[in-house]
Amino acid sequence: MKTEDTIREHFKLLRTAQFQALADYHANVLYGYLKALRETNQIEAKLYLRLHHALTKAWSIKLRINMRAAA
Repeated sequence: MKTEDTIREHFKLLRTAQFQALADYHANVLYGYLKALRETNQIEAKLYLRLHHALTKAWSIKLRINMRAAA
């Protein structure tokens, strides 16, 4: 599986995770991928920042949704 496909798949799984632990797992995998890509200069800083922002936003939205569901 290509790196792009793996990132897409984990974003999809993050958005559809029913439990916070699964969302956290997929977010951590994505953070790891992004960090590795950036450290090996496989993506530009601008793209890294866009993807990092999208990941942070998706994870925080998922966190709020799961917190409301738990209450």
